[in-house]
Amino acid sequence: MAMAKGKPAKTKVLSGHTRVGKKFFPPASRFGWTEVHYIERILPEIAWLGYFIERFGTERGLEFVETFLRICYSIKSSGSKFFFCSAFRSLTADDWTSIRKACKAKGIFLEVLDALTPYVRCYPNNNPLQNFFEEKIDVKKPSVSDVERARAVISQLFDRRSQTASVVQSIIPKIEIEIGTFHVPQDYPFVDFDSIITAFNSEHTDSLCSHVRMHANSSFMMCEGQIGASWARDFWNRGKDLAPFRADNVEEPNASESMHPMINFGIDYEHYAWGVVDAIWATFPVDIFESEFAEVIGALLARQCNLAVKVARNPDLWDYHAGPLFLRSMTDVYITVAWILKDPLVRARQFIQYGLGQEKLHVERLKAAIDDEEPDQADELREGIKAREAWIDSQHYSFLQHVDVGSWSGISTRKMAEEADCLDLYDFAYGGWSNATHSTWNHVGRFDVFPSSEPLHKHIWQPANLPHGLHADVVIKVTKYFDKLAVHLVDEFKIEMTVPRPNEWLWPRLSQLQEEMAAIESKGSGDAGGHERKGKPKTRST
Repeated sequence: MAMAKGKPAKTKVLSGHTRVGKKFFPPASRFGWTEVHYIERILPEIAWLGYFIERFGTERGLEFVETFLRICYSIKSSGSKFFFCSAFRSLTADDWTSIRKACKAKGIFLEVLDALTPYVRCYPNNNPLQNFFEEKIDVKKPSVSDVERARAVISQLFDRRSQTASVVQSIIPKIEIEIGTFHVPQDYPFVDFDSIITAFNSEHTDSLCSHVRMHANSSFMMCEGQIGASWARDFWNRGKDLAPFRADNVEEPNASESMHPMINFGIDYEHYAWGVVDAIWATFPVDIFESEFAEVIGALLARQCNLAVKVARNPDLWDYHAGPLFLRSMTDVYITVAWILKDPLVRARQFIQYGLGQEKLHVERLKAAIDDEEPDQADELREGIKAREAWIDSQHYSFLQHVDVGSWSGISTRKMAEEADCLDLYDFAYGGWSNATHSTWNHVGRFDVFPSSEPLHKHIWQPANLPHGLHADVVIKVTKYFDKLAVHLVDEFKIEMTVPRPNEWLWPRLSQLQEEMAAIESKGSGDAGGHERKGKPKTRST
């Protein structure tokens, strides 16, 4: 009798990865592969090429910039990769004189000036291409059109797989093949760079662009140590001068006298709370080049605000069933931020890498589950996996991403709190709210069961829907934790606040709410807007 065939074995999650302690490293790590950071490092170096495309269009822009590069290599034929802005530091004053003369002889001098002028005006600090100009140009304040052009160039180059970015990157292998620093066989299939312009969406051009990106990476890596990161740092941090830093999260409140006071309170709270976030972010000391610290702190500040707002806008959370779930998360956020501030950039990167690894782990688990799904659900799952992988890859290639199954910090939350000088918050808040989060007996035994009235049942404790009413101290506490984080950041970075701190804002607004609720109750009717009547908020100590 033939035995029935069983289901094929599931793909093992993280198969091929090497485990070291609680970390799983991908196969690529065994070969020493590292990621070349295009946006942070390569884009600032090749942006000047994009100015020619933006000013003159693709074909004429390529003509002018390629001629300019040929002239530069004719003056100094070895040792520099002039595709990258920093490489122009190697030129002497005599070299620049020769380049200007050659440009004039070729009839492109004015065009090069035209393309580079807004670039130099927007990015003057330590910009070696300033040396092309015979007369010093005014770089005190770039014009509105200069800033718009900078924005356009960077936008077109930001996605390195876009057509414009592919055209710009293709200049590197094209010129290097031409001057003999990149040798290819006669039958090399990836030299028809014009197809990026004429047939960008073809399968062949897709392969060509892939080779272009790889060559741009390798060319950059060959001179990365020589050119350093100073230009990339200056380039990105100049963005704060060109465009003011701001976050526009505040919307005009739409509160109305016809609405229930609880609804109006929530609307006002949200408007105020996001105003606090925007006020801090507007003057936060952001390093755009090494942006991970600011990005993590901004995300956690917004998380704290979101949690507080959700409680304020939903009175059903003003009890000790749901409220503690938010309060525990908010204490966790504060401890995380306080610990990161002790070593900002290192720990912020650690935080991000852990999160990317957790997302990768989730993706691998989803992939392993596809075979168990029906065809329609499997297709939907594949789309979800694709979106998640795209999110990871936008920050760090997933095939290079390790996975850590331990804690993100490598230590316990209590140890983090101790090192961040907030152990009291851990002992008296984080620990207490954790009881609700984990549904331990000292929480569910107080809030979810009650002794029965039947003596024959030994007054056994049984499930109970106990009335709790509204407890204003829940929203007082979420505001307290929001206030605690906001004030900590304000004090740490000497930020001048233009709005009152959260605790100061809450008390008069909460008093107004209680007066409005008392007025409704005194009338003995429901709310004027036709909403279900709510109980008067109470306070209790915990």
